[in-house]
Amino acid sequence: MEFRVDKTGIIHAPVGKIEFTKDQLSENAQTLIDSVLKARPAALKGKYVKRITIASTMSPGIDLDLTHWMRNENERGLKPATTFGQCSD
Repeated sequence: MEFRVDKTGIIHAPVGKIEFTKDQLSENAQTLIDSVLKARPAALKGKYVKRITIASTMSPGIDLDLTHWMRNENERGLKPATTFGQCSD
């Protein structure tokens, strides 16, 4: 999954369309979060993701529970990238 980060560190990325089911949206959101975590530079210290907010176009955002979306990070085999912008498999 590809995503872009603006100069303030915010990621804007689509995870679905109106016709998607809840399960499809949840799976797409988890895939995006996994991709972001895999792209984390290994040398980076501290908290990498501070907050997750989801919103449809032209609607207020809803903050998501980080513990739910980032749980079992090690169980999913997510490892930080060795260099910036390079994902490890």
